[in-house]
Amino acid sequence: MTDGTAHRFIRNVKVLTLSNVLYRVVSIGVSVYLARDLGAGVLGQYAEVMNILTLFLAFADLGVTNYVIMEVSQQRQLSQTYLNNFFLLQLLTGSAMIVLIMGMGIASGYSTLLLSALFIGSFGPFFAGLSTVYNALLSAHEYLHPFGIIEMICMTVFFAGNLLVVLLHEGLLALVTVTVVVAVVKVLLGRRWVAKINLSVRFVVDRIALLKLLRYGFPFLIINGTHFALQRLDVLFLSWNVSDVTVGIYAAASRLIFASLFFISAVGAALYPVFSRIIATEHDTVEQLFHRANRYLFILSMAVTLFVYFCAPLIVQGLYGEYFMDSIVLLRILAWFVPLFGLGVLPSNVLMVGGGVWKAVWISIFSLIVIIVAELILIPLFGLKGAAVGVIIAEAAAMVLYFVFAVREFHYTVSIRSLLGIPAAAAFAFLVGMFLTSYHPAFQFVIAFGFYISLLFALGNISKIDILQLRILLHPNSEGLV
Repeated sequence: MTDGTAHRFIRNVKVLTLSNVLYRVVSIGVSVYLARDLGAGVLGQYAEVMNILTLFLAFADLGVTNYVIMEVSQQRQLSQTYLNNFFLLQLLTGSAMIVLIMGMGIASGYSTLLLSALFIGSFGPFFAGLSTVYNALLSAHEYLHPFGIIEMICMTVFFAGNLLVVLLHEGLLALVTVTVVVAVVKVLLGRRWVAKINLSVRFVVDRIALLKLLRYGFPFLIINGTHFALQRLDVLFLSWNVSDVTVGIYAAASRLIFASLFFISAVGAALYPVFSRIIATEHDTVEQLFHRANRYLFILSMAVTLFVYFCAPLIVQGLYGEYFMDSIVLLRILAWFVPLFGLGVLPSNVLMVGGGVWKAVWISIFSLIVIIVAELILIPLFGLKGAAVGVIIAEAAAMVLYFVFAVREFHYTVSIRSLLGIPAAAAFAFLVGMFLTSYHPAFQFVIAFGFYISLLFALGNISKIDILQLRILLHPNSEGLV
């Protein structure tokens, strides 16, 4: 990988990480406010509404975003054509989303309050869909640093809006309205940044380009939809079986876990256009980058899991208060979602850009079936714990299949020691921490983490060369990334 590409990649990862951190911090802040000031019932209602809106948002771009990034990253001259037709497609799709969201709310038998919140909130996916058009073009040009600026502005609006809600003693409808305002701001800012690369929407329809978007976007639509469903169906199923208060107890834990994925998501998003551009011509480079990034993400994600598991009592009590102590065991179960997600991100990326997109589609469909069956069986038997375990089972199935198919599809070599050493080190560290249950949770984590890092060095999963490579990643020089 060239030095210029290395610099762009690191800058993009840093910016995307910053934007993800901002989003998660503010999102958790809203959850804490709802939990402490409005109670678990309102938190449950908010989670139900936002999960439905987010679920539909996954389908709002018809899977076109990934295809546009892949195509434009390879052929920049197609930028204007795809911008025009993608924007038109989003206008039509966003309008249909409003109708479908309301239809789902009515079919689910939601109260008038929740239906009102869904109607207001449905304009969020509409405008968010338009903003994805601009985001896709920026990503394809590997021009991602504006995302950090956009996110900072949007999160400022989000924070100010929710602060106003608190000061005015408003509730669910006002909170949902704030999300719509943020989506509108994101569209306006995206339009401005795309103009900086000499692009602007023109309503010039190219029938061939429009048909290609619909045709080739379809597999990505399935992948994106099932990906979001894996993180949303648990709350949706619970909303049909338990009270809003109970859903709130569960949402307090699940929102924290998904918020912890910020760095993994940033690396995946930054590598996607890189893989798209070089996978056909630089097999060895892609394989080295794939294995190195995958190993680092796995190491990091297992550390996050150890932290969340042992510090769960401190996190829940500190953020939500005594009333949510039942969320501790749920947070500990869902913590194991993080390494599964981390291992699946890059294999799924490689499959999608390397010609194995339909394999990724069938894996996604299979994982969707798994979570539906798991939730239908486990929720009636084990309640909230069953819902959490169902998410873990589905993500594990998807991760294993993504990894196996990616390795087989591109004939990558796999080091068994590298693959098994990390979970082995984490498992031993976990057992050490469990022997210290009478000590403070923070002390448990520190000791467990110390054993984890020590074992990674002892087993050869981290070396001095890795430390050097990480320094190069953070400060790219002429040696590049690989």
